[in-house]
Amino acid sequence: MALMPWLDIPGYDEQMLMPMMSYSPWWNMDRMMRAVENSMGYMPRRSQAPWLNAMDNGLSELINDKDKFLIKLDVKQFKPEEMSVKTTDNRIIIHGKHEEKKDGDGYVKREFTRSYWLPKGVQPENIKSEMSSDGQLTILAPKKYSENQKERKIPIEQK
Repeated sequence: MALMPWLDIPGYDEQMLMPMMSYSPWWNMDRMMRAVENSMGYMPRRSQAPWLNAMDNGLSELINDKDKFLIKLDVKQFKPEEMSVKTTDNRIIIHGKHEEKKDGDGYVKREFTRSYWLPKGVQPENIKSEMSSDGQLTILAPKKYSENQKERKIPIEQK
C-alpha cells in the first residue's frame, strides 16, 4: 500500500519525484539558523575572563551597610609609598603605581586605579586607610547621620 497517489505518467520514477517533494525553500535558512543556535550554546568559563569576577575572587571586597562603608583590596604587589587614596567630589579614588622592576625572567611595570562612589552618610574627612603587612589595603568610612536625618515626617498636601 502506497501513501502517494498512483500516477500514470509515462517515464514516472518514484525515486526521481521524492527529492522534489521533500524540498523546502527554507532548508538553507533553517540549516544556517541551527548553526548559529549551536554556536551560541557554548559559553566560556569564567576563568577565561578573570576580570569578570574580580569582585568575587577575594581580590576586592566592598561592604556597604548602615554603619560603615568598607573597601578591602589585595595590593601585595605595591608598597605603601606607591599607593595613594584620595577623595574627589563624591568619590574615593585608589591609585597604585610602581616603576619597572626585575621580575623572574624580565621586567614588570604595574599601575591601577579604582574609583568608588561614596554612599550617603559618609563624610570624606572621616575616611581612614591602612595597609597590612600581607598587602591588604583597608579603607574604612564610618557613616554618620545627623539627628534630623533619622526620621522626618513629610506633610501631605491636598490640592
